[in-house]
Amino acid sequence: MDVPPASAPALFFSRLAMRLLAAVRLADKHISHCYHLVITCDRNGKLAQHPTRLKNHLFLMPAEANDKSLAMTGSYSSMLLAGLLISGINLIRQNEQVVATLSEIGRRFISSHLHLFREIAALDFDRAVFLGSGPLFGVATESHLKLQELTDGKVICKHDSFLGFRHGPKAVTNCKTLIIYLLSNDNYVRKYETDLIRSMNKGQHALLEAGVSETRFNELPLDHFFYFSDEEAKLTDEYFCVASIIPAQLLGFFKSFNLGLSPDAPSASGAISRVVEGVRIYEE
Repeated sequence: MDVPPASAPALFFSRLAMRLLAAVRLADKHISHCYHLVITCDRNGKLAQHPTRLKNHLFLMPAEANDKSLAMTGSYSSMLLAGLLISGINLIRQNEQVVATLSEIGRRFISSHLHLFREIAALDFDRAVFLGSGPLFGVATESHLKLQELTDGKVICKHDSFLGFRHGPKAVTNCKTLIIYLLSNDNYVRKYETDLIRSMNKGQHALLEAGVSETRFNELPLDHFFYFSDEEAKLTDEYFCVASIIPAQLLGFFKSFNLGLSPDAPSASGAISRVVEGVRIYEE
């Protein structure tokens, strides 16, 4: 484990509380000036209750964000938003409107597209690929994990950047592959993204290709184009990340039902669980 430099703030953001608790103890042991910022959904969790030797601040999410299911949904989105707002704490007043925009477009998106995601989940696909650039690459990572978890691995998922997918990874595409493009609000970045989408007509075709964007723009050769607003884009890609995870969450939820699983506990064998066990933290 890399030890952060002295005086560096430690931001712990994950559901793996036991592993993080060990990381806090190691930081307290080896770093003379280390400040902990703990963002968590569980006020009674061991990480929240742990008395650190050094200065710390506990930032609690609303109780409703503390997911009971295997896959993080509300807890992921709320902690991501909290981390973004804290990193821009000097702009907190200006960002009130950003939060209001996210809430509005997210609510409207779910109500408008719920039936379509139910229909897509019913299709016969066993592979899914999520592509994103910059901050949205992180959303692609979380999206692939969410769909794979909620389907108990019956849908094998990948994530990549748009440029990275052009090479070897593109070979996974076949007639049972779902591809989701998370499109940037940056016009320059989007040029490369749309080039990749237009090049997908070469080689094996996917079962379905869908784009996700904050706002509508020029037509692309896609089966579905999901956008959050008819107005001009108002969000940076960092904040759009909070909304752009919704498609994968909806797909995972409905595909889990479609496969006869329970979204709250999709792992029939118990191979994966909400609390990861058996992870050892070794002293150096």
